[in-house]
Amino acid sequence: MFTLAIPKGRSTELRWITNVIFRDRFGLQFTIEERDSSDIVLEHLGRKLVLANVFFSSALATGILATAMPESPLNMWKVDEPDLRDKLVRQSIPILFGNPGFTINTIEGSGRLELDVLGSAFFALSRYEEIIFSERDMHDRFPAYASIAYK
Repeated sequence: MFTLAIPKGRSTELRWITNVIFRDRFGLQFTIEERDSSDIVLEHLGRKLVLANVFFSSALATGILATAMPESPLNMWKVDEPDLRDKLVRQSIPILFGNPGFTINTIEGSGRLELDVLGSAFFALSRYEEIIFSERDMHDRFPAYASIAYK
């Protein structure tokens, strides 16, 4: 079991996406702690992985999530770290939120992922852009061609 430390505020959304990813998808057991920090941190056996928190940080700063939209065209992370690249299906990752980069501090047993995995997953799985953008087709549905995934 690991601990997931999340920033105070937007905890409903963060709890939902972490449950979807870690509990529902991977079957992992974890506890959630809210902290006075902007970071999202996974902790296990004295080791830490800090995850970028761009999407939810932007939402906390403005009070709404509507301003937290990916920049178009999306940046791509061309993974060149051999240890990381060998574990990926593709060596190029589209970035919805955050930046390219993964650093490891072997002395402290910690790492930092600059890609906002949780914010990006929340954006994609909740279909958040369908609420933000008002474009609709003749059946009042959000058209696929208007989505970030299509573009």
